[in-house]
Amino acid sequence: MEEGSKSSGLRVEISWKTIIKVLLGVLLAYVAIKLWPLFKLLAVAILLAVALYRIVSWVCSKGWPRWVGLLLASATLVVAVVGLFGLIGPMAIRQAVTLGKELPKLSEQVASRLPRSGPLHDLLQKAVNSGTGADSSRLLAKGLTAAETTLGGLFDLALVMVLAIYLMADGPRALRWLIAFFPRERRPRVAEGLEEIGGRIKAYVTGQFIVSLLFAGYVFVLLSILHVPLAVLLAALAGIFDILPMIGIFLAVVPAMLVGLTVSPKTALIVLAGYVGYHLIEDYFIVPRVYGHQLKLSTLAVLLAITVGYLLAGVVGAVALLPLAAAYPALERLWLRPTLEPEVVEEHEKLRAA
Repeated sequence: MEEGSKSSGLRVEISWKTIIKVLLGVLLAYVAIKLWPLFKLLAVAILLAVALYRIVSWVCSKGWPRWVGLLLASATLVVAVVGLFGLIGPMAIRQAVTLGKELPKLSEQVASRLPRSGPLHDLLQKAVNSGTGADSSRLLAKGLTAAETTLGGLFDLALVMVLAIYLMADGPRALRWLIAFFPRERRPRVAEGLEEIGGRIKAYVTGQFIVSLLFAGYVFVLLSILHVPLAVLLAALAGIFDILPMIGIFLAVVPAMLVGLTVSPKTALIVLAGYVGYHLIEDYFIVPRVYGHQLKLSTLAVLLAITVGYLLAGVVGAVALLPLAAAYPALERLWLRPTLEPEVVEEHEKLRAA
């Protein structure tokens, strides 16, 4: 009876070592969250550095000093970015000023084609009158926010360029330092896998250049046929925004429609239909075939990689995951072969070659 009357309880003891490990894990998670924006910029810089390193490799193959290749690759990056913004910036500012002057007249033309009452008419009137009265301070606040966002974007761009240049300079040494963490017998496989990943990244950049060039050419032809002003500028913007999966089409079509409104509302609607139609063709026909050829991925794999990358890490994830997904065959061949059935790797290689 005495034993049955004793109360039984569960006592959990946690050592100080476990508590310290948990606290360190929480600290690392906090640091990772805080540094996540930097990680995304670093991913973009790695894509640029790997693509531009072809210039360094070519210079070294000619027997010239490596610093000549680094200087040439860095100059190519700086000239391309500065030249592009130097061309687009002044044209965009002039167009914005012109559009601001013509906005009242343009709104009257659009309002005359809309019903006298209704949500569209009310929305247009509110947009036209947003710069007057009590809404002027709100408009000023939006302008300041846009300016702050623009400055932040320029800073991020400059940081990406600097990181890309340093990665080209110190990347090979950093890779050797990283490979040294692995056991000596595994280092050749790790080096081969990293080299193949680099090749896939180069293929991705090549594929994206082809896709963006096709979209820019299509936009130029479409806007020229419709007599929309600044067709060259809008085509360049379309090619740049096309780098961003999923949201790039929205960033490209809005300025095109605004400029198309200066011709007529009908022209703006045609521009919208043209952009959306091409976007569907690009997503389901051009992109899978271009990336599928360059990265040797199936159509389904391309679409899934873009979607999963976007859901995990936004635009940068969608951009970065394609070359990583394309590197899976190397990982399968170099690392997973012992754990798979003997014929799995061979069958996968045959399917990718078909």
